[in-house]
Amino acid sequence: MLEHDTNADLTQASTYITADATASIELWFIPGIMDMLGKTGALSGRVEGKMYYIDKEINYSY
Repeated sequence: MLEHDTNADLTQASTYITADATASIELWFIPGIMDMLGKTGALSGRVEGKMYYIDKEINYSY
């Protein structure tokens, strides 16, 4: 219906975007506990030194 109304080839039109995002925060308390929680799957991030990182893939469509 959209293709008919707009005369646009929707197979050639951009309709989504995917991006990878990373956020980090410095740990103020025991990094070993956060590392342990990350390895058990309780947290979705990872610990490197005194930093906690969260990686996320973002998908947006319009």
